Amino acid sequence: MFNRRTVLAGAAAAAFASPIQALTETSRIEGIVSEFGFNGVVLLGENGHPNFQKAYGVADAETGRAASPQDRYIIASISKWLTVVAILQLVEQGVMNLEVSVADSVPGFRKDAGGRVTLRQLLSNTSGIPNLYGPAVDADPGLKRSTMSAADAAFAFCSGDLIFEPGARFDYAITNWILVVAMVEAATGKPFERVVDDLVTTPLRLSDTDVAKLDFGERPDTAKAYSSVSPPVLKMSARPAFLAAAGGFCSTANDLLSAASGVFDSPLLTPESRGEMLKITTPEQHYAMGGRVARIATADGTHLAAWETGRTEGYRSVLAHVLDEHRTVVLLNNTDLSQQVMDRIALRLLQADWA
Repeated sequence: MFNRRTVLAGAAAAAFASPIQALTETSRIEGIVSEFGFNGVVLLGENGHPNFQKAYGVADAETGRAASPQDRYIIASISKWLTVVAILQLVEQGVMNLEVSVADSVPGFRKDAGGRVTLRQLLSNTSGIPNLYGPAVDADPGLKRSTMSAADAAFAFCSGDLIFEPGARFDYAITNWILVVAMVEAATGKPFERVVDDLVTTPLRLSDTDVAKLDFGERPDTAKAYSSVSPPVLKMSARPAFLAAAGGFCSTANDLLSAASGVFDSPLLTPESRGEMLKITTPEQHYAMGGRVARIATADGTHLAAWETGRTEGYRSVLAHVLDEHRTVVLLNNTDLSQQVMDRIALRLLQADWA
């Protein structure tokens, strides 16, 4: 029931009514988290303000440094969601169009395949573009440190024959998002990271959110990722800039809370753009553009929520925002925890009476 294909979303938070209630609900939250052996940061908030925040376990198993709420984690596919927020603003400005084809946006890209694939299909993972990057990096792991441009990566890894008719089905291919970076840079004439910074991280004051650089693991504010904490077995590596939209951003729990509230509870986007973010294109996946939309049942009814997840190497993340109650749950984990378990923790927290 709880997996990336059938995610749920939920309801959460507000200020605690009394010290006794606060103690009771804090204990309940901690009981939920400890039940699953969670290692990382948990944050529950409302209207962009945290109600509960705590770090569990270690950020650096080799040195024994304890996890901190201020630690930065790679957020993997939540990067797709940030990317869509930027692109929808470019659409509002008339700089991009969701129906533009790859061939009409990336100079020199093959027209037989690229002329049939739209930006909207890339953002919803329904393009039919093959994934040639996976086999290439398996054959040459050095590609993880490649400095090639997104345009060059598009030609190298995204220009094979389509594997299905665009729009016909869902395929969570990383190459969709390589093309997205190339299209954004072609349309704006700016580096992709700068576009996201100008349109998302700066206006929302996400000071700890940016693309993870090649030296990310060496930063003192980094939560390192592991497949095993005891004994410590690192599970993290460098990633090229052309994968930024697919999963290359890093962030903190506080920044993700601010991002969710800023996108859905502020005028950063027009109502039409927010509607695009919540328009499900693949019902069996609950997938819209850059993330999922789901419903969960709580004691006071059923609620619609944006439900974003991230999974790469040893990092796991969940960002769930209940749309009608403006409540948010953020989970950042660095011990290769099952995404099903991450979803289960988030759901249990959303259903707990901590408002």
